[in-house]
Amino acid sequence: MMTSIQVREHAKADLPRPLVGIRAIERLLLRHATGPTPEKRLIVAVICQAMVDSRCGNKDELRSGRSFLEGRDLEAWAALVDLNPVFLREVARKTHYLPHEPQALSATTRTTNGRKHAGFQSCSAHA
Repeated sequence: MMTSIQVREHAKADLPRPLVGIRAIERLLLRHATGPTPEKRLIVAVICQAMVDSRCGNKDELRSGRSFLEGRDLEAWAALVDLNPVFLREVARKTHYLPHEPQALSATTRTTNGRKHAGFQSCSAHA
């Protein structure tokens, strides 16, 4: 009989593994962002956390992360540091942090042994 943790890990396996760690994405975005460093780091951290949440959170985090990345909220935050929201969405999709199909959201939940790295909630082995 599978325990609840094994079921969660099995459901998580339905999504392709992220191609790069969220820290690599963070560094990329920080290089492209403009503005004062503390504010730039905060805004990039918010965007990166949304990417992680859209891939591997509980149902509320999945919806919230995906809604943030696909909606006007991303456009508003990205404008503060002169990042292109279309570029951000493309990065999230191509690195597998933003699932292409909405069905993938219902099957994915965060494992109970999720790691925390540099302030980001991370669910992948890449960090």
